[in-house]
Amino acid sequence: MGNGLSPLRPAGTQWSLLSLEHVIFADVLLEKGLAIAAYDPERVTADDLMMAVASAGKDGRHNYRARVVGQVPAAQALLPLPDEPGN
Repeated sequence: MGNGLSPLRPAGTQWSLLSLEHVIFADVLLEKGLAIAAYDPERVTADDLMMAVASAGKDGRHNYRARVVGQVPAAQALLPLPDEPGN
């Protein structure tokens, strides 16, 4: 039934992304079917990230695939924390 693809399992997919050297942050938004990663683009490629997601589903029951839907430099993606009230 269905297309043979399973929804992303957050912990396994996150761990798989974080296991790549030079990936410093990874999160999975299960409800949206998205994974977000912060990494050094000079040392980690989009293909590396997609293979990490795919490998998270190789348990004989799941089949994960990924594609890059956008890339943003960290300086533009990170927002400063708001000042605490009273400052």
